[in-house]
Amino acid sequence: METIAVDRKTYRIGGIILLVLGVLGMIVPGFYSGAFVFIVSVLLILGGVIFFIAGFYGGWLNFLAGIILIAVGSAMFLYPGGSLSAMTFILGAWFLLMGVITTIVALAVRSDYGGWWSPLITGILSFILGVLIFAGWPENSDWIIGLFIGIELFFDGMMLLVLSSYGE
Repeated sequence: METIAVDRKTYRIGGIILLVLGVLGMIVPGFYSGAFVFIVSVLLILGGVIFFIAGFYGGWLNFLAGIILIAVGSAMFLYPGGSLSAMTFILGAWFLLMGVITTIVALAVRSDYGGWWSPLITGILSFILGVLIFAGWPENSDWIIGLFIGIELFFDGMMLLVLSSYGE
């Protein structure tokens, strides 16, 4: 089995950058939430333009997809607060659903799998996060996605720093 070569310096620098970005995201989550909506809306508009152009070669369904993507992306860009609220609702529903499914799977395999407690804990935590999102929704919509992005970046940075201590 081959080992993966780790460039310690690159991982360390990347880890530090992600740690800093993660901490900033946790300090100013509203900024990250706004940036997230902006990026998603721009990507939807760009994708819509590409589908619209593809409609000249691929038929009317591409035109339709392009128009829909441009409309949704434009609405998100023009109404970021409502977009954040909708995305927060979807995120909360996702956490609730995944929490229930993961917990059921963990309980179903507990007699066959020694590590069944790990998905059980993950499922319970996901469910709790979903409940917390809905408990504060829609008021928490302005900051919750940015906070989650900050936390994710922070842990990704920690992972890279740990990986940078291994390797050749």
